[in-house]
Amino acid sequence: MNSLCNNLLLASQMESGRQLLTLEHLSINELLHDCINAAVMRYPKNKFIFHEAANTTIHADAFLMRMAINNLIENAVKYADKNSEVLLEIKKEKKKLELSIADEGPGIADADKKHIFKKHYRIGNEATKQSKGTGLGLYLVKRIIRAHKGEIEILDRHPKGAVFMLTMNCTDPS
Repeated sequence: MNSLCNNLLLASQMESGRQLLTLEHLSINELLHDCINAAVMRYPKNKFIFHEAANTTIHADAFLMRMAINNLIENAVKYADKNSEVLLEIKKEKKKLELSIADEGPGIADADKKHIFKKHYRIGNEATKQSKGTGLGLYLVKRIIRAHKGEIEILDRHPKGAVFMLTMNCTDPS
């Protein structure tokens, strides 16, 4: 219930422009390690694999970035089998950071990909009908990433699953 209230409040603040970013230099590796450690405690049956890049920092709001990453990890676990794998990978090229979070769930149909980030949108298949959710998580993820001048897209994972790819600017030298 607390999480739902926080999501509703944050969505309202972001829509009205009242959410101010508290920017700081963050190690994306450290942030992801924190998020993964929390996920391991909540989902001990899942396997979390992390391929990190050396010396990768971003200029970001730590609270909001943690919320976005946790939402993506939560979805990766929620829509896949209990013993599934979640792969997190950072790639850095020049001044760009690419963070991918891949799951082994049923994937996302092309028709749903263009709607998935809309407020309260939920895919209408059996997997989502059986899981709890408000349709705010991915909406907030996209708003948070865009507020940081980044982009997010959904790719297919083969043989099954989805990959959420975030692209942001790095603050460290190449």
